[in-house]
Amino acid sequence: QICKALNISCPALEHYVHHRDDCLAKVQTLYKDEISTKQAYKASKTLFIRMMYGGRATEDESLLKDPKAKLPGCTTTLQREIPAISAALQGFNPTMAAALKKRHHQLNKKNWAGSFLSYYLQEWERRVLECMLELLIERKVVQAPVLDCVLCFDGVMVRRSKVHSEGWQVGGTKAVRDLLAACADAVADKLGLQLEFTEKPIKQTLKLPDTEA
Repeated sequence: QICKALNISCPALEHYVHHRDDCLAKVQTLYKDEISTKQAYKASKTLFIRMMYGGRATEDESLLKDPKAKLPGCTTTLQREIPAISAALQGFNPTMAAALKKRHHQLNKKNWAGSFLSYYLQEWERRVLECMLELLIERKVVQAPVLDCVLCFDGVMVRRSKVHSEGWQVGGTKAVRDLLAACADAVADKLGLQLEFTEKPIKQTLKLPDTEA
């Protein structure tokens, strides 16, 4: 969406965004039969993430049926496109690029194009989280000034008992769905991004039983 707004050509990235499951599945067909579905999914997802930050379109040979097999076109075209996207975004953000490049050289790091993209997208991710947090405070799902929530990369952990919806039980399905829709609307209004938010319930806890405390 950012590339589109800035008229940055990104056909390979756009293809991946709209056909993500198909792209991941094509990579997974190259894996050995004994590789578990979960491991294959994670490996294919990691491959695309690596390429979107300037990494090489390669895969762990131990996972492949044929180490010489060519990766699908949706991977190699994306790999070639990313440096151009990074260069274009640097052009739109010269002050940020100059500051980051100086630090990049001081740390003697490689892969400048990928590093810039990483920092650039972290900034947008922070803005999205900030927008969501403001809404959660406004709706008293999160209490200020002591914020009883956890900001975690691309999401927020909140107490289900604080999620309300008029006429429905606290923390019920409709209450959660309404809050997710409100977050999407807030981000769209403030940042102009059309994002979809989903619920990921925590199935495990670090809290120990009293007998083990």
